[in-house]
This record gives sequence, structure tokens and C-alpha cells, in this order.
Amino acid sequence: MRSITFVILFVSSIAFGQNVNDEEPHSSKMGFSASLQSDQVGILIPIWVDGSTSIVPSFQVLFAQSVGLDLGVGVTLRKYLREGSVRPYVAPGVGVLMSFPTADEDVVEDPPNPLDLLVSFGFGGEYFFSDYFSTGVQIGLAGAFSDENSNRFGNPGNFNLNTSASILVNVYF
Repeated sequence: MRSITFVILFVSSIAFGQNVNDEEPHSSKMGFSASLQSDQVGILIPIWVDGSTSIVPSFQVLFAQSVGLDLGVGVTLRKYLREGSVRPYVAPGVGVLMSFPTADEDVVEDPPNPLDLLVSFGFGGEYFFSDYFSTGVQIGLAGAFSDENSNRFGNPGNFNLNTSASILVNVYF
């Protein structure tokens, strides 16, 4: 809950602190986005290729005290289906998740660092309040090729299919 509060306060301070001049239209090229997905928070950096396409590198850090640390890196392509205030999009993507489990005191050697490979396809939409600020939602399917040492999906060494839903808050500059 603290992370959600932090993201809302951070984004609201940026969103209302901008000075927009309507006489000089601004063409955003890049942005900063936070993705809220159940108990995980991700950071995304949307980079506009043209008016209907953006490439979105993403970074995720998840820490659980008795379990360990998870790091995620990915890239998604957002293809917007129309222009305007409401912009639906499709979003195929790829990524990796790496775990750094907490060492068990009874085990002498370090635990392995499993690496799970992900492919995804999502459908979402953004509502643009201005050229600088939008919010959105995305739903999707993610296929994970799970490492044989990974317990993330409860199916080590196999393919897993999962659904996802996330809420996005985007600031463009």
C-alpha cells in the first residue's frame, strides 16, 4: 500500500507542476510510467517512434524478506489503434525475470539464480488528459518458459500461461 501511495504522490506532483503553453504544441518523444499490478510495481519508459507506435522498456524489482529478490527487464511494443483522448492499443512483448533467492542457513552453497523467459500479448487503452499526462489499463496473456530451478510459477522447467491486468500512470516529456 505504501508503494501505491508513493506512486500517486510522485505522479501528481509532476502532473500539476508543468506549465503548458497552448500556442506552441508539444510533441512528446519519451515518458515515465508506473505500472501497478497486484503487489508489484514496475517502471516503464515509453519512447515514441511515431504518432501511433511506442517502444516501452520496463524494469521491475520485487523484494520479499524471507524469499529473496526478483529483477525483471523487458520491452513491449505499443501499437495504438487510433488517435484522440482515448487511445486503445495492442502490446506484444518479451522479457526476462531473474531470482536471487535468500540463502538457506542449512545449505552451504549459494542457491541458483533462475532465469525465466517471458513472451506476452496485451490489449489496453490510455486516456490522455494532455500531451504530458495519461492513465490507462492493460490486460494480457503471458507465456513463461520457466527455469528448472525456478519456483516462481510452481511449474519448474515447463511452460506456463498466465493472465495479467495492470493500471498505468504515464508522464510524458
